[in-house]
Amino acid sequence: FHPLGERAVAPAAADAGIIYSLSSMSSVSIEEIGALTNAPKWFQIYVWRDRGIVRDFIARARSAGFKALCLTVDVQIAGNRERDLYNGLTVPPKLNAKMLLDMMRYPGWCFNMLRHEPLQAANVVGKAAQVGEGVSTVLAYVSAQFDRSVTWADAEWMIQEWNGPFAIKGILSVQ
Repeated sequence: FHPLGERAVAPAAADAGIIYSLSSMSSVSIEEIGALTNAPKWFQIYVWRDRGIVRDFIARARSAGFKALCLTVDVQIAGNRERDLYNGLTVPPKLNAKMLLDMMRYPGWCFNMLRHEPLQAANVVGKAAQVGEGVSTVLAYVSAQFDRSVTWADAEWMIQEWNGPFAIKGILSVQ
């Protein structure tokens, strides 16, 4: 994690001549990244149960100057992230002795994180506020909204809604 997150990565990609793809779960809003650089940008999106959320994301991405939409279909269900489990990663984070020792090894990083606004899912937090506050509430909201039954019809619908360049990421088999 870096306190500037996408605010640093998007301009760096533009400077390198690389297309930048903003996640719908990013820590910075669609509009802020859209205004940050005029370089080509894609917006990454999932299929949500509430298609109004998808329409809203698409309209916001279009308005912010994103040139393509990238539908991600391989993370609708959280994977068994063994490394995270082994290292004790939890959301929200729970401080333990190992984490505190790790943090003491990087005081500059800790200071930078503490003096900036907390990371959040900027494009979702307002929607999740309807059901409560906090990182765990936002993640629970997102998990409940992800549509795990993604079909080709969903992709076709999204293509029609976007009406522009479109990619699908994460197809794992020909079926």
